[in-house]
Amino acid sequence: EYSRSQQSGKNPETYELKILKPAYIRENPWCLGLDVGRSNMPWYLDNFQSSSAKPDYYNKLKTGFHLNAKAHYMIRDFWGLGMEYSFFKTSTSGSNPIEYSMSTFLMESEKHRQYVNYFGPSVLFQQHPDARQKIILSESFSAGVLFVHMENQISYPNVNQYSYKDISYNTLLTGKTFSGKVGLTAEYRLLEALSVGLGGDFIWCLLKKASLETKGSNNYSSSTDNQELSAAMKLSRIDYSFVLRYRF
Repeated sequence: EYSRSQQSGKNPETYELKILKPAYIRENPWCLGLDVGRSNMPWYLDNFQSSSAKPDYYNKLKTGFHLNAKAHYMIRDFWGLGMEYSFFKTSTSGSNPIEYSMSTFLMESEKHRQYVNYFGPSVLFQQHPDARQKIILSESFSAGVLFVHMENQISYPNVNQYSYKDISYNTLLTGKTFSGKVGLTAEYRLLEALSVGLGGDFIWCLLKKASLETKGSNNYSSSTDNQELSAAMKLSRIDYSFVLRYRF
């Protein structure tokens, strides 16, 4: 503001100078996001031949918990560039009777744990449909690498007329492949820098090669490295999330 004192006349003159910020300067250029919720892999069991034998057991591997973390730098008010990380976990366990002899059954137990990690660059778009800019709609597009880590443990008793012994086998499958990810969120701004909302993501992935390692009783061991799978694993999934965003 600039003021000039009155030198003549009765009405002083006041001049206001407005300083305009350049368009490329953002008030809150950084947008950090955290998404937490449930996930579903509808096509996961399409190529599992053994899933029909134990549907209740394998169906539990289709749903699990996820956590997505995002960081974007807003180049303009409506779009920015950044990175995304996603973690997904699912597990199941159970026991099944196996026939040992006539009218005699023993129990076989199995545990399965699966971890999926995704990491890649991302583009974020956002819009404000209301005049007060309390509502924020966002879309994200990402392409990166997906890492798979699957653990399986099977144990069962081995009985004969001389002894009883527990037999166990531990199997580890690992692999990585290219993946794509798209997301959509609707948020409500609680504070100037904080907003909450709901969102959904779709991750596309086909795992065609994997490494397999098996260890078991009596010093049994086998391994294969980066081998072509007989049928690709369909790891595409849908995420349903509670969304938290912080802008600074």
